[in-house]
Amino acid sequence: MSNRIPFDNPSEEMTQQDVPERTEPDVEILVAYLDGELDVQSVRQMEDRLAIDPDLREKMASLEQTWNMLNELETVSVDKELVRSTMEVVTLTIEKELSDDEQRVEKRKWFDRLILLATIFMFGVIGYQLATLVGIQGKKQFAQDIPIILNISKYKEIDSFVFLRALSEKRVFDEPTEVDSSPELLLPFEEMQP
Repeated sequence: MSNRIPFDNPSEEMTQQDVPERTEPDVEILVAYLDGELDVQSVRQMEDRLAIDPDLREKMASLEQTWNMLNELETVSVDKELVRSTMEVVTLTIEKELSDDEQRVEKRKWFDRLILLATIFMFGVIGYQLATLVGIQGKKQFAQDIPIILNISKYKEIDSFVFLRALSEKRVFDEPTEVDSSPELLLPFEEMQP
C-alpha cells in the first residue's frame, strides 16, 4: 500500500512523511481557524494539512468539542452592586495610596527645610567664629595704631620725609609685641620732632 495521500487535484500528492510535526503554533493556528480569523490562503493551507494529518484532525475535533461545551455553558450576568462595591474599594485604595504619598512628600519637605536650617545655622556659627577671629586681629591692630590716630592731624602737616625717618629711627613704626611695650608710642607729638 502506498503512503501517498490523494488531494482534490491529482497532480498534488503528499506522502505521510511530508507532513510536518505538530507544535504549539499548530494549536494556535487551529484556534484561529475555528474562530474564523485566518485569511483565505491560510484557511486553504490548514484544510490541506487537515486532509493529510489524522493527528491534527483529532486535535481539531478535540478543540471543536471544547468550543461546543463552552457555548453550552450558562452565561452569568454580573451583579451591578458587586461591580459598584468593587469599584468603590479600588477607588478608596487608590485615594489612600495618594494620601500616603502626599504625606511622605510633606514629611520630606519638612526634613529638607530642617536640613537647610541646620546648614544655615552651622555656616552662621562658622561665620561668627571667623568674624570674631578677624575682629580680634583688627582690634589688636587698632590698639597698636591708637597713638598714630590720636596725632593724625599733626602727621598731615608733615611736608618732608626727614621727619618720618626720625620717627622710624625712634622705632615708632615698628610692630610692638604688645601695645604698652613701646613707650615712644605714647609720647606726645611735640616730643618726637627732631
